[in-house]
Amino acid sequence: MMLELQMPNNSQNNNSNSNLTELVTSRNSSVITPNTNSKSYTYEPINYQNKEKSQWIYYFHKLILHISFHMTLLSILEPIFFFYYAVPMERQLFFDQLEDFTHYQQEIMESHNAQMIRNQPFYDAFIEFLNYENAQIDTLLISMNNDANIAKQQNNHYNAGLEHIAYLFPIGMGSFTILYYTTIQYLYNYKNLGIQVLGEHISLMIFVAAYEFWFFTHVILKYHPFTAEGVMEFLVNCFFVRVFQYYPELSIIQHNVTASCEP
Repeated sequence: MMLELQMPNNSQNNNSNSNLTELVTSRNSSVITPNTNSKSYTYEPINYQNKEKSQWIYYFHKLILHISFHMTLLSILEPIFFFYYAVPMERQLFFDQLEDFTHYQQEIMESHNAQMIRNQPFYDAFIEFLNYENAQIDTLLISMNNDANIAKQQNNHYNAGLEHIAYLFPIGMGSFTILYYTTIQYLYNYKNLGIQVLGEHISLMIFVAAYEFWFFTHVILKYHPFTAEGVMEFLVNCFFVRVFQYYPELSIIQHNVTASCEP
């Protein structure tokens, strides 16, 4: 009895090898995702390189928007705070300090006993001399008032130009922010990116404004860069330097101390 040996079909082996190769290749290029309903697995190909690149692009655009929104809101807040709050407060503080100087001068005059000076023999002669020369301060005060009004108008015009320049930056920065956001939304259509970034920076600006207000009112306005006594010493020294320059004969009243007009 003869045994018949059947050789394996080559075509079936080739098909099996091909299917195995495709399965291995598919598993190497895919991730396994379980299906909870059927307890089976499906293969979903993911392009990791493109995903990472898109994430970097997203974070880059988000960073640019953070900078743009922050600069826009800050450039709006700073001029408003400076021109409408800081400047009026600093002006009032300056004139308050000038008033302290006048009180200091009044104390000097009182300490020198004005009545004693009026009782000196030369005082009446000095008053008669002024009357004889028809000396007056009207012309000086009128001239100073006119000069002050002209200088004030020029200064207001100059400051208005600075305020105009201060508002040009937020206009330009805001235009760039809107244009940039519109462009990336047209190209990428990010969901709620602008609202999220704008909301974060509005919240940030509220706290920044509150801190600046507190710092200005509790530190800057209460800071004393100089004293009334120090300023008066400087002004009196400069006054005597000018007097001795045009009336050198009066320099005989200097003995051990020399007037110096240096801060």
